[in-house]
Formats: sequence, structure tokens, C-alpha cells
Amino acid sequence: MESGNSRKKTVIVFVIALVVCIVAAIYVAYTLYTRFQEDKEYDNLKETVSIEEIQSAEFTGQREGEAPDLPEDILVDGQTNPIDFERLQTYNEELVAWIKVPGTNIYYPVARHEGEDQSYYLNYNMYREPAYAGCIYMENVNAADFSDNNTVLYGHNMKTKSMFGNLHKFEEKEFFDENQYIFVYTPGHALTYQIFAAYVTDNTKLTKAYDFSDQDVYERYLKNVLDVRSMSANLREGVEVTGSDRIITLSTCIYGQTSKRYLVQGVLMKDVETGKED
Repeated sequence: MESGNSRKKTVIVFVIALVVCIVAAIYVAYTLYTRFQEDKEYDNLKETVSIEEIQSAEFTGQREGEAPDLPEDILVDGQTNPIDFERLQTYNEELVAWIKVPGTNIYYPVARHEGEDQSYYLNYNMYREPAYAGCIYMENVNAADFSDNNTVLYGHNMKTKSMFGNLHKFEEKEFFDENQYIFVYTPGHALTYQIFAAYVTDNTKLTKAYDFSDQDVYERYLKNVLDVRSMSANLREGVEVTGSDRIITLSTCIYGQTSKRYLVQGVLMKDVETGKED
């Protein structure tokens, strides 16, 4: 009888212990889930910002914040032009191009605003939501198809190195030497530029200071760029850039030097027409 009672007690203790373990596991799982939801809610809250908050933030040459998640359904595998622009423009009809800079994390859509405020995309992302990261953009003085002598693109210098923050990698001579290309995709075209210059300059708005459609002005500008002599400048030897060439200029800010800008420039080497079946 004592043996039977002992077994019953053992079973009861085991069942109680099992119930306690199950309850404890449920409690831990619930706690972790609650924390996950709180963290997720907090992250979403951090990303929600008003245009007034953005515009009133102190300008230091570098911004806090995160770039938005890119839609996956706009990518097309195995083609010369990897972007489905019809799909991309369902998110925002002002997204006119896509830029890729190998060796960096620069892989973003390019916007072109038709409204009066040409700095619009400094403060709005690709979905036209207020955001510190903004969106890579060109001004509407430039043609959306990159057919101008000099197409200028702007992007923030983000603390997270997103957007155009990684342009500063070209300050290092070794990185500049090893990474030569910029790829731009537009509806129907894949453009390849070879990087020929990266340097610090003042904050002159290039598209206002120069009429690049004037051939003489453009040629004098190119001469000035190629004559840049500075410890912070990198120029690629053996790359010829003339007034008959088209270039791209990528412009971003410099942390702590609010009156300066960092430029990376490339000359168009190849323009390939693309279609849905490349």
C-alpha cells in the first residue's frame, strides 16, 4: 500500500511540476511577444515624423533616421534593366530612375519633383512620406532621361551611411581606385558611368551657378574639375572627359562642414536600350 501511495504522490508531483512548467513557458512566451510588439510599435513610432519636426531639426551636415524599406516587387531578374518602372511608379509617379554604386549600399530610386519646391525630396521619402532620410533626387532643370550634359543627383549624408552617406568612402584613395562605376536605370535604358573625380567643394548649387547647356560654360566647368588639386580630391588617371561627353554628379553633405559638399562624378561610357525581354 505504501508503495502505491508513493507512486501516486510521485505522479501528482510530476503533474504539478509539468503544469508549473507549462504555465511558466506560456508566461515567458507572452512576455517576449509583448516586448516584441512594444519594440515594433516603438520602431514604427520612431519612423513617424512630421514635416515640421524635420524642417526644424538642426543642420549639421549629417542626418539621423532610416531609409525606407524598398519594395521587392519592382525587381526583374536576369535582365539588363533590373527595374520594373511601371510597377515602381505605382508607388510614386515621380520616381524616374534607379541608381546603383557598386562597393557601396547605394541602391535607390531617383525622384524628380514637378512642383515648385525643388527641395521637396530632402524631406520626403520615395513614398512621399515625411522622412529624415528623404529620397535621392534630381531637380526638374535636369531631364528625367539623363540626357543633359551634367545630371546632378542629391542625397542626404545619413549617420547610418544610407542614402548618399557611403559616397564618403570615395575619400579613400584605395577605395576610389578599386570602385570605378555608377549604374543608372531609366525606363528603357541602362546607363554606365565611369567615376573620374571625387572631391570636396563649396555648397554652390551647380544647376543655378552654371548653364550646362551652354557648351562653352560646360567645357570651362569640366576644365576646372579636372584641374582640382587638393588633398581631399581623387582624380582617375587615364579617363578623358570632354565637352562632347555627358556626366553625372552625385552630391551630399559633410558632417560638421555645413558650407561644404562632397561630389562624386562619372562620365557616361555606355547607354544600352532595354526592353521587357532583354
